[in-house]
Formats: sequence, structure tokens, C-alpha cells
Amino acid sequence: MTDSNESIGYEIVGLSITIISSQDPNLVDLHGEIILETMKTIRIKNELKTYTIPKVPNKFEIIKDGVPIVLDGASILGRPEDRIMNVN
Repeated sequence: MTDSNESIGYEIVGLSITIISSQDPNLVDLHGEIILETMKTIRIKNELKTYTIPKVPNKFEIIKDGVPIVLDGASILGRPEDRIMNVN
């Protein structure tokens, strides 16, 4: 597992995600597929329903190319298109 507090330079929509830490205990272990990313939220869809989750103050685990990566929500805060362009 990789722990990344740096901004990531790739698209996360379509990746599997699990919330591993949150101030809301009901969100911990929520998992599914990222179907939308906005400046401040991630929309996750699983077999039950679709959830809109704030990026901050949560911590996530995404699966990219079979590798689990831990992300602090603050590290991906902002418009996804700006984040991707700034890193590349």
C-alpha cells in the first residue's frame, strides 16, 4: 500500500475507493466506484446507492493498477482538471 499526501496527477473517476478514516463513523469502510469528482466532493456508487462524500476531512484508499493508494482528502482538494494539469 502506498501512502500519498502529495497531489496525484491522474484521473480517479472509475477507480475503486474505500473510506478508511472520517469524522463521521458511518462513512468508515464505505466502498464503491468513483463516478464523479468535483472541487470538494467525490461521488461514490456501490450496490446499495450513490453517496456524495466531502473530500475533507476524510481519508481514502483507492486502487490504481491493482495497487492500493491511501489519499488524504486535502491532497486532492480542488478542481480535478487543475490538479491533473498542474502535476503533468
